[in-house]
Amino acid sequence: MVRFRGAAQPRGLGPGGSAPGPATVQAWYTDDSADNPPWLHHAGPVRPVGLEQLCGLGVLYWKLDANEYENDPELEKIRKERNYSWMDIITIGRDKLPNYEAKIKMIYKEHLHLDDKISFILDGSGYSDVRDKEDRCIWIFMEKGDMIILPAGIYHRFTLDEKKYEKAMRLFVGDPVWTAYNRPADNFEARRQNLEFLAQTAQRCPGASCTPAPLVKVPGVMAAENLSVIFSLLLCCRLEAR
Repeated sequence: MVRFRGAAQPRGLGPGGSAPGPATVQAWYTDDSADNPPWLHHAGPVRPVGLEQLCGLGVLYWKLDANEYENDPELEKIRKERNYSWMDIITIGRDKLPNYEAKIKMIYKEHLHLDDKISFILDGSGYSDVRDKEDRCIWIFMEKGDMIILPAGIYHRFTLDEKKYEKAMRLFVGDPVWTAYNRPADNFEARRQNLEFLAQTAQRCPGASCTPAPLVKVPGVMAAENLSVIFSLLLCCRLEAR
């Protein structure tokens, strides 16, 4: 678990000043077992993962006020900066989601999306996992107030914790597309861009020094849709320099 306090809090990286953080993130490497839920197994010995390392994977994280989400200026600023024009709220639970068992099994299979996946947890809790540049599994615990962005092209899964309940806001640029492509799905351009990003940040996060990170030019992709790449590179540099 990594905490940022006082002057060490990363700020000022977004076009209007919003940056991922200040935050406490709970994440760790696991033994990559699919037999047990993530809260029952860790890699031995326990290996926590910090915000810097997640940033190097393109994963962005904020801690927001879930009780005031309808009038939260910070959330509004993030939505404006990142062009999140579409929003809905989904509740996942046995008595809330039609075809619950089938859908939980579906999203527990490793998959990717061709667009960023943005989730803001309004209530309840659950887990998402991602892969590092060496294809090792990292589980991230998400609870009320956590907002997380998983970049397009990253393999991931999702599951609820033992409470079996989560209410989340989903955000999207333009009309939402929720199509999931189960692994292997390495033929997609989004996957190629994700691997390219990992290669570019491999020497930057974490680290003791920082060199200016070049903007990533992705052919055929509008700047607003490529902000996760730019934000993550900038955040890595800011965290290393503190």
